[in-house]
Amino acid sequence: MMINPVVGISIWLIIKIAALILLGLYIVFSLVVVRQTKLMTDTLSLGFEALIIMIGYIHLAFAVLVFFAALIIL
Repeated sequence: MMINPVVGISIWLIIKIAALILLGLYIVFSLVVVRQTKLMTDTLSLGFEALIIMIGYIHLAFAVLVFFAALIIL
């Protein structure tokens, strides 16, 4: 591990924490996508609202799974 001699903090630790923070922000983004698809399907009648909502929730589930996988791996 590379340790900065001035501060004494591992650079890889900073990268790991930054990756987890960015993945957390991606979860927030996927929550916004789910909310927006819900609002869109309430407003418009397209005929395949259930499919669009399901894709939004699948996206959210994958975002959460990737976050937990990164949490375990990193």
